[in-house]
Amino acid sequence: MAEVVKGLGIRWGAQGITMTAGIVSSTNGQKVQSIDFERTADIGEIKNDLGETVGEVYYNGKKVLRLTVIPSGATIAAAGTSLDAHLIAAGTKITVVDGSGTILDGDYNLDSAKGRGQNTEAFMVDIEMHKFDANDVTTTIAAA
Repeated sequence: MAEVVKGLGIRWGAQGITMTAGIVSSTNGQKVQSIDFERTADIGEIKNDLGETVGEVYYNGKKVLRLTVIPSGATIAAAGTSLDAHLIAAGTKITVVDGSGTILDGDYNLDSAKGRGQNTEAFMVDIEMHKFDANDVTTTIAAA
């Protein structure tokens, strides 16, 4: 049964997140189980002649996105292929699209992909990625 929201409009569940590059093919599906999103920045303190902070500069803004997904497919073999596709190398460019908003949208660099499973649950993959607010650093530069 689909959810029914009453009384107050809220975003419910973890649906609507897709990866359109990096972890993508016609068979590499996933069921998003959890979303963890964080905005951070470096902070420079401006101090007076007594060493007390009188101002702050926030710079190098960054978004950090963590997803837990169950890799899936139309068959068990396709789910295994999807699992392999989700456990990719750090530094891979991942394009994220959020069907329910825009704050998560963008090109991210993959920090880590960690698989985990146990005998009574589906195999899951924890994916962590980041992107900077001011500059796109997802383009791979060939080594000399």
